Amino acid sequence: MANKKKTSTEPTKSLVLGENISQYSLRSSTLQISLSSSMNDQKELLTFDEDAPISEIIKRLRNIVNCKEIDRSHLSDKKVDIANSLLDVLVFKCTQLTEKALFNAEATLQKNEKNEQNTTFSQFQENFSYSDALRGMRKPHTILVYPAKDSSEATSVEEILKNTIRPEANVKIREFRKVKNQGVAVSCDSVKDIQSIISRLDGDNSAKEKVSHRMPGKRHPSIIIYDLPNTITDQEVQEALRTYTEDGENLRTRFKLKGRKPDTSLWVMEAPRQHFLQLKRFRKIAVNWNMFQIKEFFHVKRCQFCQAFGHTRQNCKYTVPNCGICADRHSTSYCRSNFQLCINCEESNRNSATPPVSFNKVSSTYLKTLKVLQINLGRTKAANDTLHPTSDKLQSDLILLQEPYIYDSQIKGIPQSWNIFNSISNKAAVIIPGRQLHAALISCKQNTVAVKIQTGQQPTTFISAYSSPYSNIQETLLEIQEIISSLPREKIFIGADLNGHNTLWGYSDVNSRGTAIEEFILANNLFINNSSDAPPTFTRNSSKGWPDLSLCTQQMIGEIANWEVLEEPSLSDHHYIEITIDSSVKNCTFTRYKTRHGNHNIFLKNLKPHVNSLLRAFRNSQNEKDINEATNLLQICVIEACNKSCRTKNQNLSPTPNWYTQDLEIEKNRLKALRRRAQRAPQDQRNARFQFHKEELKKYMR
Repeated sequence: MANKKKTSTEPTKSLVLGENISQYSLRSSTLQISLSSSMNDQKELLTFDEDAPISEIIKRLRNIVNCKEIDRSHLSDKKVDIANSLLDVLVFKCTQLTEKALFNAEATLQKNEKNEQNTTFSQFQENFSYSDALRGMRKPHTILVYPAKDSSEATSVEEILKNTIRPEANVKIREFRKVKNQGVAVSCDSVKDIQSIISRLDGDNSAKEKVSHRMPGKRHPSIIIYDLPNTITDQEVQEALRTYTEDGENLRTRFKLKGRKPDTSLWVMEAPRQHFLQLKRFRKIAVNWNMFQIKEFFHVKRCQFCQAFGHTRQNCKYTVPNCGICADRHSTSYCRSNFQLCINCEESNRNSATPPVSFNKVSSTYLKTLKVLQINLGRTKAANDTLHPTSDKLQSDLILLQEPYIYDSQIKGIPQSWNIFNSISNKAAVIIPGRQLHAALISCKQNTVAVKIQTGQQPTTFISAYSSPYSNIQETLLEIQEIISSLPREKIFIGADLNGHNTLWGYSDVNSRGTAIEEFILANNLFINNSSDAPPTFTRNSSKGWPDLSLCTQQMIGEIANWEVLEEPSLSDHHYIEITIDSSVKNCTFTRYKTRHGNHNIFLKNLKPHVNSLLRAFRNSQNEKDINEATNLLQICVIEACNKSCRTKNQNLSPTPNWYTQDLEIEKNRLKALRRRAQRAPQDQRNARFQFHKEELKKYMR
């Protein structure tokens, strides 16, 4: 009985109940089932169908439990009651399962519908971009109306339009806007209104004689070419641009700005989309044997009167200026503040109570890298003269020289503002072009000179040395050895022309001088920065060599970022070597004031409120500490008074020499191109090309 009951409950997982299941809820109803069943009926009841519904299975179970033979029943009365009770519980459980299944099915259906809606909405959101939103917005249609060229009447264009386009014309005009050349831009919402305006202007003979109209042209993106010389003509620039765009059309020049260098200009030009993308990809273009940077030009308007964006000074509505340095209410040219503050940020942060951030304008100089230039000038005047513009172009921080041009026991061709440290024989020198570095002379010997510069956590010593191929190399090596021995465990960089042959720095042979240099390097645990596959640092006629060495101690190995032989013409037998050192340099700079041209009364007026406190501080000084504090207070008061009354000096410490013109720069680039062509020429043409390059180079070495 139990087995049949268990087997019959397996199909409950289908949870399919008919409507007749409600009639099996009470035991009283089950007792009314007929008890007179034959054996054939019992056999029929005992048959089992797996596809039968639960209601039919329960009905058969009740018939089996309650049926009996002619004389007695199969079960006792007690067991019959228990079986019927179990069947009632089974019916109740099946009803609960059915209701729960229906509820879950309905909830699942609602959830799926909701997910479908969310998926559709998210897909709609993903596919709907900002450009789609802008595309859906209707842009106003515009027509430009100008006064006719042969019209002599003083009537404005607006008055003519008002008389021609009457209110009964049903033309919806959004706005009138003035444009250049006394014109007016009329904006409407539809093309139909624009066509109506055109037809009325063309139909009115009096208006047709007074005004002319046209549709606005399409504006193309703009490019900017940096630092073009003022001597370059528009035709030369257009020819260079046509070479890169491969098109015969000229680009329209919008305007020119003052260049970043003297006697140069920034050219802003319009370019169609295809030409704009081509030029932007090149980044640099060649014009007259010189490379110029080219970028995309962004149209950003800023007023120099109120410092706001979106308009220029001509259209500014403010009457009181705003300073572009300290954000105060005065002109930028009269600012004496040491701190920089943005007026736009200050006004924006005022509502959110965000404190403004200011920057000290008079700060210490901080260099992240050092650019060292090494060169043997070969005792030629032309090479000395070329050093200044080359150093200015490469922005070198320190120069290690060998064999400079000497006249009257002095190095000629070097600006007086440069700091020069030379050896006793003037065959080696260390030059610092700018004021960012403060060097101290460590040693000055016959063929060697050493200076020390504060870099990072500890100083760095730079040594320049020279040894003639006809002299004893041990003398120069001994001088360098003495300097290294006096600076144990310090960072040392050596730039020297020792004229020694060794395979370690590029030569194919080894001579006695090269062996002595190698032993010196190993004895002092130095590192060779020269690359074995680098171009030769010395070329003369058909000979070449690598006599120039760059050495450093182990403490500086990780700071040497780059070592490169440059192609810049030096007008010497040797080539420029540029070394980049990743070592920070921080030096204090001091502000210089213009006191020669007046403002003395203003200075005294600003200093007068502090006089009594200064006198009191000096009179009450009892010891050295009090005097120092009073002196510091005096310095602070004087500097504050100078900031309020005097302008600061901006001195160019490394000006470009006036004799070095743009034509010489073009010729220098042409010589570089000739040398590159000679190097890449086939073997049968190489000698002829090098000979031609040498003849052209001689013109500038006289």
